[in-house]
Amino acid sequence: MVLDEGGEMRIPTPESALQQLIEPRHPEAFRIEPAVAVLTQLFESRPRAELAAFAESLVHLAADTGHPRRVQFDASSALMEAVLAREGVPYEPAFDLLVGLYETYMAGLAGDERDDPIAAIHARNRAADFDESMPRAVHAVSALHAVYLADPEGRGLDYLLGAMEAAGPPASREAGRHSTWCAANDFFYRDATFDGASTDAALRTLPVDAATYHDLCGLVGSIPRSYPPRRPGP
Repeated sequence: MVLDEGGEMRIPTPESALQQLIEPRHPEAFRIEPAVAVLTQLFESRPRAELAAFAESLVHLAADTGHPRRVQFDASSALMEAVLAREGVPYEPAFDLLVGLYETYMAGLAGDERDDPIAAIHARNRAADFDESMPRAVHAVSALHAVYLADPEGRGLDYLLGAMEAAGPPASREAGRHSTWCAANDFFYRDATFDGASTDAALRTLPVDAATYHDLCGLVGSIPRSYPPRRPGP
């Protein structure tokens, strides 16, 4: 629900949901939930074309570097939550829109640059002729993470593993700090749980062993380098 101009709570519309993302009328109100409610038709059904237009507006908002990073992140998060849909009807087209959002950050990259787009974008960010309108590597990482989280056991996982394979491991830890391969592994390691009986199961979810990750990407959180290699199996 969102506040209208008179201070009354209303069922969100595409227009009021966008307003809530960009400039909430109440600073303590939930920011992304109205947009998710619209896409998942939680309160009322909407024509497919209207939902598609609203979803596209979220994509444009997420990709618009003229908005604060919070607004961009919230827009992509709304699309991600609409795929997961804890309530209402999952908005399946949002997954492909998130993939498209990530791939917009690869626009203009060519050849080997497309194999490791995050590294290439980071290099451009550091170049002398960098333009503030250009996407930043952090935006690409956030968009790739949203694709993964939208379906972490299915399409999102497959896409993330494909991005890792295309990029390949970095040549060094210095190179790994800003690489697609390390960014993808960061997602896995941050989500894994390593405690007692759950360790074996967690290790089977990781694409590389802890020592390789530590050597090429550095240490994230409290995961020790001495953890055993990834164990194959279901």
